Amino acid sequence: MPDTQKRVASPLNTSDLKQLEVEMQKAHNKLEYSVCSERQVSDEVHSTVGLADRLNEGTGTILIVDDEEMVLETVTRMLERLGYSVLEAGSGMAAIDVYKEKMKEIDLIILDMIMPKMDGGKTYEKIKEINPNAKVLLASGYSIDVQVAEKLKNGCNGFIQKPFNLRNLSGKLREILVPTNRTF
Repeated sequence: MPDTQKRVASPLNTSDLKQLEVEMQKAHNKLEYSVCSERQVSDEVHSTVGLADRLNEGTGTILIVDDEEMVLETVTRMLERLGYSVLEAGSGMAAIDVYKEKMKEIDLIILDMIMPKMDGGKTYEKIKEINPNAKVLLASGYSIDVQVAEKLKNGCNGFIQKPFNLRNLSGKLREILVPTNRTF
């Protein structure tokens, strides 16, 4: 599968913080990426008790599915900085192939909703046919629409709107992957 790569996670290191804050901006169907300046990030870090209070590190394997190569690269870097191993798929069809092959290793799928040929909605349905218990986080540059709302109502684990930053992503991952112990 040429559009699929396995990457090994690297542990979160506060000295790498200037590389962590990657913002994705979508304007007129063109994705633009910018990295916060070292000073902005440094100021942000010094204004908090510590990085661990803001970012949720994790372990496991996440499959990221997006047809935009820059999004794959950026989100992969973010996930690796949080401690995850990452598998990439550049299309819905590739995601299905990867999932069939590596389903026992994959803890979560981050799935772009807008892709050519097989969109995120159809990809989600195929993945759920393979494994009804698959954990999926839908991603889109648009707000929650009817299709996303339907998937969320029918058991999808969450939605994250692009552009998102490392804090938003780590928070969503924690919501889905780290069960809360509630007593009633």
